[in-house]
Amino acid sequence: MAQQYWQSRRQRRIVVMTNLDERNQRVATAWENRLLPAQQQCRDFFQRANLQHTAHNPSLQSISQKLTSWAKDGAWRYCNSCYSLLPCQLSPSCSLPRPTTPSDCPCKSSTYSVPRHNQWPSELLCLTAEDARHLSLYEVHVGNTRKAQHGYRCKDGIFRLTLKSTSPQHNIESVSDPIRKAALRRAYDWLMACTNSEYSNFVQKLQRNELVKKPNISVICNEKYLECAIWPVLYWNREWCESSIHNATSHASMKKAFCVKAMSSIMDYGQHFELIRFNYDRWLFKTFTGAIDTSKKYGCSPARALDSKHFSPTYWQWQHCYLIDCTAQFGLPDVFITISPYEWTFPQSSWLEEGMASFGSDPTDLAFWETRHIAHILEQFIRGYICGKTKYNWRNPILGHNNVISYFYRFEFQQRGTLHVHLIAWLKDRTKIDMARIKSTITANDEDLAKFVYRHQKSDKSAQGLIVSEEPNHFDNANRFIPRRLQIDQELNIRTYIDSILISLQSSMDLQMGNSQALLLNYVAGYVAKHQDSFFTVSSLLTHFDSHSMAVRYMKTMTPSEPEMTLALEGTQLAYTSSRTKNTCGPYHPPAPIPARFLPIIYHEHLKTTTQPYCSLCAKTTLQTRQSNLTRTTKKL
Repeated sequence: MAQQYWQSRRQRRIVVMTNLDERNQRVATAWENRLLPAQQQCRDFFQRANLQHTAHNPSLQSISQKLTSWAKDGAWRYCNSCYSLLPCQLSPSCSLPRPTTPSDCPCKSSTYSVPRHNQWPSELLCLTAEDARHLSLYEVHVGNTRKAQHGYRCKDGIFRLTLKSTSPQHNIESVSDPIRKAALRRAYDWLMACTNSEYSNFVQKLQRNELVKKPNISVICNEKYLECAIWPVLYWNREWCESSIHNATSHASMKKAFCVKAMSSIMDYGQHFELIRFNYDRWLFKTFTGAIDTSKKYGCSPARALDSKHFSPTYWQWQHCYLIDCTAQFGLPDVFITISPYEWTFPQSSWLEEGMASFGSDPTDLAFWETRHIAHILEQFIRGYICGKTKYNWRNPILGHNNVISYFYRFEFQQRGTLHVHLIAWLKDRTKIDMARIKSTITANDEDLAKFVYRHQKSDKSAQGLIVSEEPNHFDNANRFIPRRLQIDQELNIRTYIDSILISLQSSMDLQMGNSQALLLNYVAGYVAKHQDSFFTVSSLLTHFDSHSMAVRYMKTMTPSEPEMTLALEGTQLAYTSSRTKNTCGPYHPPAPIPARFLPIIYHEHLKTTTQPYCSLCAKTTLQTRQSNLTRTTKKL
């Protein structure tokens, strides 16, 4: 059923891929070089250790198969009209999608334009990547595009453009292959005659020498319909250009418009690294300059204007305040879980596997699709299968039915750019956790599970706090969790894991329920500022530098990986909490001078009586006037 469902989806690759058979052969060789040695090491270990296992654990096999099936075929659905991909929530039954026309598809509204697979003219369908560059008016510079070892590419510098010294006609005539030359001529003539494209207007400006040879980032971000001149094959329709969206007159988002195209039936948008860099740098520049200009206008700190953006250290300071507030309400946390996916074994969806075959790509090549797929599955596993905190009635989540008081989770990126997630949770009763699913041993009664444990759960670091115990999982008299763990597990440093998640996701993971203070410190230790905090808080920068200079200076220092850029464009929250925390005492930033006419009377009284600069007005009024009408005034502030 699921196979027929995904076979009915129509998707198309516009730019022709050369040497596709060679690329697919290289990918197959890479799979063998990575997985076969690991499998052989696993077999050799079990022969040396003489470990015996039963064939399968029926209950474990049943739940793991359902979770794996959902991750591959049920995590996404598509629209029967435009064939765009849409995420699905994980249900307790792990149900798979059915052929429907969802009402939340972007094609149902006029806000964003969704390209269709049957809209492309035949003149633009037989071109290679080299042919597309001949038609472009600009040379694209994205810096070093080399991938990290076993990882992804990173942002290197600022997206730049250089106007070509030769015209498209001259580039076409320089092609030696007569077949390719004829195809390029047909494509060029069609683009020049197309009334829906701005390509002919840019060519005319080029002939009149009206185009800037080396436009700066400000010109690139504000030039309307610039995509038609850079990527005319993908943006032959001006309505598809993200630069046509003006935030002053529309509530649409440029980055949302690009993500709609990246998840459409046209596969080229989601795998185009230059296009991802272009949209990310444009969003970053507009966000940063807008925040600085706004802070100057209203006399506040730039850090305050950027405190909702993931690249700002103030964002993580707020997350730290939320965590402190939750700890003050519920005490120390009870469980800390880490899941680190391995791209080569993580369950890939059918549409993602088809995309890899179409482009001759291996894992980490199609970063945009892979990151969205992995992040979505991790979120659904955490919220539903582990915590049971979704719209569905989860009767047997890992942490117990209706047993989670609050939880936090956040995404992080390793040095090679790969994604992983940390979860910390507060429970009503530790003993309600599903002990049958938690293990810390390699000698489980399932052969497949034992192999996955050997591949993914060994650690180079010693397992602190874990002791050898042949008894089943239990809590001791001091309410400490003691998992079943043999001497061989201690020697291999096997980390505690959830067996159903380990088999279904084939990812490394770690579960800790020991010292509550250590759990909290492990979670907080990840709040490492990657950028200079002082850059946001020094008020002198507001008067000595303009927003353009500050944005360029900051963008040059940023080196996010492809997964981090993907989540920023897609709008995924890098940190999430289910707790209803309050912004009563957040990060303190030296405020810029504010005209007195903008300050209400209550704020003047607050400044006269407050002795601590970090005490917020909201916190003070909440403590002193709980039953007064000042709450309405505080909200207005």
